Amino acid sequence: MEKNDVRELVNNFFRECGTVTWGEAVDALLRVKLVRKECSVIKQEESNFQIMKRLTENFMGHFNGDETLFDKVYNLLATVDVFAFMEALVEKLEKDYGGLQVPIVLWQLVCDKLKASSCRTVLLPEAERILSGIIGVAKAFPEKKFVIPTMNEQMFRLQSLAYEEYPNVEVVWANIYDASFSEQKYEFVFSLPAFNAMNINQKGTFIDSKSDLIATENLLNALAAEGEMMILLPARITFGGGNVAKLRRFIEEKYSVDSISAMPNGLLYPFTAIRTYLIEFSVGSTTQVQVSAYESDQKRSKARVRKMYCAKQRVLSQEEFDELGNWNVELLWTEKDEAMEQYQNSSVQKVRLEKVAEIFRGKMVKEKSMEGNIGLINISNVVGVHLDYAAIDYFQDEIRNVLKYELAEGDVLVTNRGTAIRAGVFEKQDKVCIPSANLTAIRPKEVLNGKYLSIFIESPAGQTLLKSIQRGATILNINHKDLCELMIPLPSLELQEKIVKEYEREAELYRKITNEAQERWEAARIKLYKDLY
Repeated sequence: MEKNDVRELVNNFFRECGTVTWGEAVDALLRVKLVRKECSVIKQEESNFQIMKRLTENFMGHFNGDETLFDKVYNLLATVDVFAFMEALVEKLEKDYGGLQVPIVLWQLVCDKLKASSCRTVLLPEAERILSGIIGVAKAFPEKKFVIPTMNEQMFRLQSLAYEEYPNVEVVWANIYDASFSEQKYEFVFSLPAFNAMNINQKGTFIDSKSDLIATENLLNALAAEGEMMILLPARITFGGGNVAKLRRFIEEKYSVDSISAMPNGLLYPFTAIRTYLIEFSVGSTTQVQVSAYESDQKRSKARVRKMYCAKQRVLSQEEFDELGNWNVELLWTEKDEAMEQYQNSSVQKVRLEKVAEIFRGKMVKEKSMEGNIGLINISNVVGVHLDYAAIDYFQDEIRNVLKYELAEGDVLVTNRGTAIRAGVFEKQDKVCIPSANLTAIRPKEVLNGKYLSIFIESPAGQTLLKSIQRGATILNINHKDLCELMIPLPSLELQEKIVKEYEREAELYRKITNEAQERWEAARIKLYKDLY
């Protein structure tokens, strides 16, 4: 069945069943496939509806419909390919579908790795994320055993049926976010884990409680003696502090970091716009690390990546890799300068920004009015450490609707869109003010001086660090979650205040001298013009 035919079948399914979720559609497909399998083995006197009730209701519960509806669903889905249907379903529900899908371009890298590897056992969690490409991979490598875990009982049963004709594929019901996940060891692992989820029912003690980092630690433990793993992770794994830094150190002590590749923006569109890195580990000690940056031919920011290519690549020795201090390989593509060397070698304590400040994004406001009761700070108002309040926009709304965006004295506003990264400190105004969606607000805690932070962001090192976390194909932007992971120097509050006072004193002197020079020049020009005639 052609792809367009499957899409039309999915549309027909929705017309018959009304609005259904991903889980409800998978539920219906499983019931149909179980009935079809039963009918192909034994001739039954019962109706399809009766067979379905007998086979499924003890573990799946009541079917949400009558016999007429089930007959219609059965006629639609009985012969459809399971994977083609689920892929079309994800496409149909992409705005509401909560999971991630491994894109075809990523499968190509996995296949290249499998071709070069002599591994015999391959772990590919999770079944829900690998709909595209897995059949082709299983056919291409019949000598390899593929194990596919899933936490979902319906997916386990459905994919067990779908893979029956592939003896080299085994679907298992297991949770990669649980410490008791598996005692079996694998020679090769590829994973696209859930990002940042906190509600996964994990058991055991892990370095970090976020799902992607739990999966990383757990799957590394599942590697065989000479095993290797490819895993796609959010950018914060490369520069995050706290538990993220602890996990990096744990990996460096126990495993070999073989490669770190920056993936192109939009790789996981439309599921997420988060920046990602494909990282390869193996059992052993790091001797050298290949770092790469992939780009795509896709120029639109909101479009699937169909093709990608390696735009930059270099190999680091273990010593060069250690000098980075973390895995933020984006810094390698920037020119090595004195400011970054000083930042990296400084003994001043560095902390994650979210540890010393509250961070929130601004609000999208469509209609503006000079008669409005609420001020809207935008990018154009951020001109230095101090904001320009003379040209701010206003809009009309009830104060209670904007309370969570209301700015307080000392909040730092950072531009999150465009090539220029600027920061300014808010001073309380007569009217309530909020940041626009083009700004991110940072509310310093007692240990951080807002003006000090603004000066750091303005500095060469601060600019380099922020540019290393920018994303976007046509419009560069800084993601709120990435900004939370920014490592900032945190000297004593006394020293911060001293730096701010000196900065403001010199800035005022600069403005005074500049104004005097401007006035002198204007007067000189007027006199010279008169001398002309």
